[in-house]
Amino acid sequence: MPTGVVKWFNDSKGFGFIT
Repeated sequence: MPTGVVKWFNDSKGFGFIT
């Protein structure tokens, strides 16, 4: 998964299991 998507997901959802 692209880094930008990971950052968005982490920032938006607050989940850290996708790295």
